[in-house]
Amino acid sequence: MDTANLFSKVYPCLHNTSQRLPITQATYMTERMPDDFQQTSVFIAFYNDSDQIVAPTAGEVKIQVSPIEGQWHDLNMNGTIMANTVGATASYVVPQINSLVRWGRVVFNNQIAGNNVEYARAFFWRGISA
Repeated sequence: MDTANLFSKVYPCLHNTSQRLPITQATYMTERMPDDFQQTSVFIAFYNDSDQIVAPTAGEVKIQVSPIEGQWHDLNMNGTIMANTVGATASYVVPQINSLVRWGRVVFNNQIAGNNVEYARAFFWRGISA
């Protein structure tokens, strides 16, 4: 039995049904997540047309969560990530949420650009605290 699934699960943000998120100014959400996880961490990466991770030179990403459908909350800490810190050697502080999260979303603000960025992927990793 795979016990890893009992302790964590990853929820991607989606563009329609794809995990490849266009880098235009837009908002991308996860599917509805279950209530049985205590912690959430958010990870993002940008890719070029060769599917290599690259760091954009401009733009930012806002992380938001929703405990109630239709109501979005900004994170108090580390909720805005500068796109130029999201390279293969990422230097952004990983946003962490220790409360009820049913939906997550990323909002691409300003223009994400530079280093031939083609698309992004963003994941809400859910886990049970120790």
